Amino acid sequence: MGRVYEARQRSPARVVAVKVMHPGRRSPAAIVRFHREAEFLGRLRHPGIA
Repeated sequence: MGRVYEARQRSPARVVAVKVMHPGRRSPAAIVRFHREAEFLGRLRHPGIA
């Protein structure tokens, strides 16, 4: 679906994962899935989860 990069967020200061979709895979369904995944993963809190 894409590539994942490690980045540092300034505020709040933390290490985050940044996922970027491949341009050829940006169908409407893939974009919906991408947003749903981001919302779901944003709610998780555990030191072993990027």
